[in-house]
Amino acid sequence: MSPRLLRPLILCAAVLLAACASPHKPAGPGADGVARIELERRAGACEITLTGDIDQNAVNRLSQSLSRLEQQSCSERWMVLNAPSGQIGAAVTMGAMLRNRNFNTRVAPGSECLTSCVLVFAAGRERVLGSNPPLARLGISRVPPDADFGSSRCEAEISRAQALTLTRYLRAMLPSQTAEAVFQVMAQADCRANLYWRPADVVNNGLVTTMR
Repeated sequence: MSPRLLRPLILCAAVLLAACASPHKPAGPGADGVARIELERRAGACEITLTGDIDQNAVNRLSQSLSRLEQQSCSERWMVLNAPSGQIGAAVTMGAMLRNRNFNTRVAPGSECLTSCVLVFAAGRERVLGSNPPLARLGISRVPPDADFGSSRCEAEISRAQALTLTRYLRAMLPSQTAEAVFQVMAQADCRANLYWRPADVVNNGLVTTMR
């Protein structure tokens, strides 16, 4: 998908970010969840590792890292995710930024990758899950209810606007059947427990392109 066609997704992400934002966390040193980004080059491949919450702070830091990356020659570009959770709108924005630059994605060994992380992971041209211990886990946590129309109930409660943005985003990133399968799990998740895929499931449904 071209950058021009992905711009509406970024605008929709801003709406979702406002609706689903969690309370602001101070960005002081050592604050829990604060995003940290590391940029490395390995045998010509450029690798960005994100650790911490997926939020507007992470979006800003990723943008800075991508600007630095533009000055380097990379045979491949990788985003490594060690960011279990975060905000849906920020994840959609980050995913669009990565897809525009032909990134591959990988989940860090031993890490959990829940809804917002899965959205960023889905942006990779190649989407890799490690096959050696410690195994990473892909799963879905409840999508936060819309701030204007949601309630305090535990049940899954995706608003029409949220559903539209998520389905558009997933269809832009994944094969249509995979996008539908991932969205259906998102629509079913409530606050009682996270829903996890087995490695074979995410390979069979196309969310993961390679186990290695």
